[in-house]
Amino acid sequence: MSVHELTRVKIYNILKKSFNPSNLEVIDESSYHKGHTEALLHPSAGHFKVIMAADAFKNLSMVERHRMVYRAVADMMDKEIHALALSLSDK
Repeated sequence: MSVHELTRVKIYNILKKSFNPSNLEVIDESSYHKGHTEALLHPSAGHFKVIMAADAFKNLSMVERHRMVYRAVADMMDKEIHALALSLSDK
């Protein structure tokens, strides 16, 4: 299993435990960024996209939802995650 696949699974498990989502996808988009400077400087830090629906997001703004997710994976940022695209809903 590649380093980015291990990271993808780790993100998935953290978000599943933290939010108990009704829908959760974590997509590794690192291959789209192979030639970029940051990808060359930090090859183990990947680019990921999260699509998640969870009751925990009800009545929260997009900024509040994003903050919650970033707090959940804070220890992974810059080391294992270089970029994280988020699509979050409460449905």
